[in-house]
Amino acid sequence: MTDAPAFDAEAVKDAAEKALLYAIMGLKGHVDDASAGEYADAMETIVQNGPRAVHVALSGWCGLTMHGFAQAQGEPSEDGFWGLEVEDVRTGETVSIDKVSDPAIRDVMRIVTCFGNHDHDTIAAIVETAWNGSDEALVDLLFAGVRLAAETTVSLAEGRESNDG
Repeated sequence: MTDAPAFDAEAVKDAAEKALLYAIMGLKGHVDDASAGEYADAMETIVQNGPRAVHVALSGWCGLTMHGFAQAQGEPSEDGFWGLEVEDVRTGETVSIDKVSDPAIRDVMRIVTCFGNHDHDTIAAIVETAWNGSDEALVDLLFAGVRLAAETTVSLAEGRESNDG
């Protein structure tokens, strides 16, 4: 995908919100053919609006994710930078994001970190690489971004419910 179509900010915002809603519904087991179609349409709308739309959608989802991770991990480091802690499930040790084997998940985690550090140039570079790569890489990046945001949203909501009741 190399052509950058016109960017419709309102359509992208609506599509990103719908995609997140349908991803949350899927995680909670509330999926049917109609909602699966709406989810696919929302993701298609984002892609059809070009790399800027992908950047906007991923930034929104990753901003939400960063907020959830920040609540769990606390404030930025003493040098003012915020980062993700990744645990190697085999060893239990904290490792670099670079050790995450799935490229889409690794890139989404990088975007979350960049968002937390206000590094939108690196986010743009990650999106541009995916945009100019294979269609599969771009779709995987979008799905990884919305899924991580949905998982974070569900986790935050469940944490609030357990604290409230």
